[in-house]
Amino acid sequence: MTIFISTILNFCLVFIGPFMAIFYLIQNCSRNVCSSKDSTEKKMFYKFFAGAMLFYIFALIPQGYVDAWNSLVKIPNMIVEQKCLGIVILVFLIIIIYPYLLIIYEESGVNVFYKYRAIRKIIIYIQLLNSFGVILYLCMVNARIINEYNLWKYLLSADLSLSVCVILISAIRVAFETTGLFFEYNTIISQKKIYKYGENTFKVTEENGGFVVSNGVEEAQMNKLTQYQKDGVLKFMELVNGTIDEG
Repeated sequence: MTIFISTILNFCLVFIGPFMAIFYLIQNCSRNVCSSKDSTEKKMFYKFFAGAMLFYIFALIPQGYVDAWNSLVKIPNMIVEQKCLGIVILVFLIIIIYPYLLIIYEESGVNVFYKYRAIRKIIIYIQLLNSFGVILYLCMVNARIINEYNLWKYLLSADLSLSVCVILISAIRVAFETTGLFFEYNTIISQKKIYKYGENTFKVTEENGGFVVSNGVEEAQMNKLTQYQKDGVLKFMELVNGTIDEG
């Protein structure tokens, strides 16, 4: 249990904590439409929490970050010395699966149209292969087939980097809630999410080769959409006009 908890904490300190803090900081500091349901208080909380986490990790305990990374680099040695292959693989799978669980949660009940969907699929396939390679490598270390561990930190870094790429590229999208409650246009540096509330209704218009989605008070202007994203906006138009099934 000690190995499990310490390895999880090291991964969180090195990877999940800093990256998610930076990601949410960018999302909530980006140029956006602040809808009445996307409150300023919630955005301020994300900014404060993300900023505090980064300050804690890199300003208050920088040596702790270095030590956590060194511990991850020494995982092959730990497997050989403490016979904990199963625990390490379990932790690794949790860390790798986490970004996908986050994406699935965010997309629950939402239709999503990625700008780079083909590239996203390729990166996911590459990461799956790389993750399999990481597990195979650790199994070979445990079986003493591999005695030199220089490759380990590069495999680990590649897998964590691919996880970052998946999250970032998944954020560049057009999306809408399946019942038409909200519409989102996200380019990471410009995040716009507007809601239907009260008596307001959505209106979708084409403008200069792009689209404008408005709820009567706020609007999201979209340009340089891929054809796949344009099809998504048109589906949203059909939804709000009541010409397709909202379920």
